[in-house]
Amino acid sequence: MHREVISAFVAPIKYVWEQEFGSDIETTDTESAIEMEKTGDGFTFIAPVDGSLTGTLGLYLDDATASAISAGMRGRWVAEYEDELQKTLMRVIEKVTAAAQPLLIKLGYECEIGEISWIEGRNEEYPRPTGEGAEQAVAYLETQFGTIAMILSFIDTITLQAREANRKRDREEWLASLDFDPAEVPDLVRAKRFELVDDDGHTRAVIGRLGDGSPHVVLADTDGRMRCAIWLAPNGTPSVAFFDNNGRRSWLAA
Repeated sequence: MHREVISAFVAPIKYVWEQEFGSDIETTDTESAIEMEKTGDGFTFIAPVDGSLTGTLGLYLDDATASAISAGMRGRWVAEYEDELQKTLMRVIEKVTAAAQPLLIKLGYECEIGEISWIEGRNEEYPRPTGEGAEQAVAYLETQFGTIAMILSFIDTITLQAREANRKRDREEWLASLDFDPAEVPDLVRAKRFELVDDDGHTRAVIGRLGDGSPHVVLADTDGRMRCAIWLAPNGTPSVAFFDNNGRRSWLAA
């Protein structure tokens, strides 16, 4: 994930946290991989992001951190701490996303950050984008109350669109290079070996000769594994064989 995208959320959360709680917040570490255990018993606040970045911003507090923040809200009944904590952190995230949105726009990401929701307790269904281009990062924020995990899960749709456009253009150029004049097609082609390749350059079929000079045909899957072979023995006996994913022969006829 682009470092500036992470900074677009980290910078405002530091500022807003100081304004709300009068204490500093420090970034201790950033990881590109997120395990499900990063969310658990505690509070998870989620803001959906849509546009040239599609995904979610998540702010996770474990029970200890949430309790420490609640304990700092003096002058209220204990039963009110949790409700006030939710309201306070919702307000914090609303300010963070409001500040992050123009920063993302300046970086070229025209995004809309949607309404924030929160989940209390174990969250096994944390929404994250999947598929090509999906990136996830977590920034650990140290506060006087404890550690907060800021989880970013995004797909950079600008990059994906550019990649798709490049693939389409490359394929069109490749197809154009195959144009030929029918009058130039030879009546006969002679060779000792022929190979058929796919668009990615993988060999999918071979017509050639075995070491003893007898002819054979091999068909391969997209991973290059031989799945079918047809050949003639030196005495002229024909054979056909099929192979499984592990390269083991599953059927033979001779």
